[in-house]
Amino acid sequence: MCRVLANRTRLKMLTLVWRNPGQTLSVLARSANVTVAASSQYVRALESQGLLRTRRRSSWVECHPANSKRREQIQELLKALRARVETDKKAVDAVFKLLTAFTHARRVEIYRVAQKGEQTLGQLRAATRITRRPLLRHLQKLRSRNFVRVTGERRKRYAMIRHTDPFGRALANVISKLN
Repeated sequence: MCRVLANRTRLKMLTLVWRNPGQTLSVLARSANVTVAASSQYVRALESQGLLRTRRRSSWVECHPANSKRREQIQELLKALRARVETDKKAVDAVFKLLTAFTHARRVEIYRVAQKGEQTLGQLRAATRITRRPLLRHLQKLRSRNFVRVTGERRKRYAMIRHTDPFGRALANVISKLN
């Protein structure tokens, strides 16, 4: 779901549908400054994750917010996302940045290991089986998105932190509960 949402155009389209349900693909395309074909692909991706639903009306396709029966933690994330985009006009960029923390399976794995408590780089390497350079690169992304912090002066330790942003907290909560 993070990969689908971590696209500024898809986030913008989702926001447009939430704000004004029933928009057609062509209206969404114009609003998002993309072709109708691209708009259709973006909507299909959002629909595949249970975020939107479409309805054909003669030659038009209307888009509506989905009444998804996703797991409870996903609903929490969608509620936080909707609250954020409805109150902040610049939310798309901020949300996009937070979502990119978890668009790679290795970052999800690292974050889940960091939940168990502070870990040295060696402990993280042993638990995730990720080599040093990629591990450091993924840790840097998680740190820059404020999901992981570094402690210890002499011997660095990595630990997850409670995000200050409500959407960031909801996202971290979903990642924590994944099986």
